[in-house]
Amino acid sequence: MPRRSSTDSEPVQGVQAVQLVLEVLEHLAKQEVAGVTEIATALGSTKARVHRHLRTLVNTGYAIQEAGGERYCAGPRLVVLAQMLSMENSLTSVARPVMQRLRNALGHTVGLAKVAGARVSIVDSFEGSGVISVGVRIGYDMPLHSNAGGKLVLAFGEPEVQQSIGALKLEKFTEHTITDLETLKIEIERVRQQGWANAPEELVIGINAISAPIFDRDNRLVATIALVNSIQFLGRRPTIEQISSITAAAAEITRHLALKR
Repeated sequence: MPRRSSTDSEPVQGVQAVQLVLEVLEHLAKQEVAGVTEIATALGSTKARVHRHLRTLVNTGYAIQEAGGERYCAGPRLVVLAQMLSMENSLTSVARPVMQRLRNALGHTVGLAKVAGARVSIVDSFEGSGVISVGVRIGYDMPLHSNAGGKLVLAFGEPEVQQSIGALKLEKFTEHTITDLETLKIEIERVRQQGWANAPEELVIGINAISAPIFDRDNRLVATIALVNSIQFLGRRPTIEQISSITAAAAEITRHLALKR
């Protein structure tokens, strides 16, 4: 049987190290405080290996070491990560009934995107009920300047995100993409005033989306909800029904999130 070279073994060792780090994080998440010996015993590892990984977790904010002691607990970054996951679960559970009702009423694809800083990523969708429906890719990070959800982030997102508009790379996706900074600033101000956004053929030819912002109980932008369809059915100038339906859906989800504790 051929011997493994040191190079061959490196990926295996790397995977094992990552696995141990994840197991340490899980242990810290379950326990109020835990010592190195306790963690090593629970995970079937050595104290030296566990201690090495704990030091890295402390240095990166995922763990906290008790002053002058050898016991550890979950750090602020681990707590924030747990809160973000909880928020996403709450968001989708609250939004899905509203999304399905909206899709059934209008027939368009309905997409839900989560906002995190300058990122707006699709997390859920209901495909339209027409003969031909437009799908959206879950997990896709949308560029801020060329789609409805991204425009909402620039209009209602964190102040530092709004202020970063001048640093955006205004990539041209279609002939309708806004690539002039001053034109984009005017567009974002219009979005801010009207409370919704659309982006007819700005990302994909033939496709339009109209989107409205979703806020948490602290009035922070946390998500967007959008109607997506062919521009034949979702025109450059959305109908009053389409605008009122998407803004009402966003407001309903916002109200539900404000009640979640």
